[in-house]
Amino acid sequence: MTMFDPDELLALAHLDLNKERYDQALARLKVLMSAQEVPIAAYSMLGRVYAILGLHERAKEALETYLRLRPDVVPEHFHLGMLYRDSGEGEQAMEIWAAVLAKAPNFPPALYHQGLYLLEQGLRHEAIDKLNQILETADPADEHIGMANSLMAEISLQS
Repeated sequence: MTMFDPDELLALAHLDLNKERYDQALARLKVLMSAQEVPIAAYSMLGRVYAILGLHERAKEALETYLRLRPDVVPEHFHLGMLYRDSGEGEQAMEIWAAVLAKAPNFPPALYHQGLYLLEQGLRHEAIDKLNQILETADPADEHIGMANSLMAEISLQS
């Protein structure tokens, strides 16, 4: 039993996560997970904490639960793809990112990581297409502009 209601616990866990107090965030989220009605956002946050802690399978499970309840959310789909990528399942990550780009065709993080994966697979022209798409469509303040430019420079040095 806790003195906080679910909304308060979720807000406190969010604050802990933002302040990089992962142990406290996880403790609050675990209390939430045992509640009769778990706030949907708690699954997303739990996935983020587990990912930070390197607990990829738990992170995937939490994000997949969240996405079953909120299938149209783009950032969590992208992060699920990153978990698969970090687990060595690049093809699965590419499928997830393709689904992200079907919903948000110019989502810079998905474009960048697809480009990076394609480059690692030796698909230079396809990677360049993804990076060019970022350069053509992303907000100039988006960090992926600089990342795409750096990767393009690296590619041109390899030519």
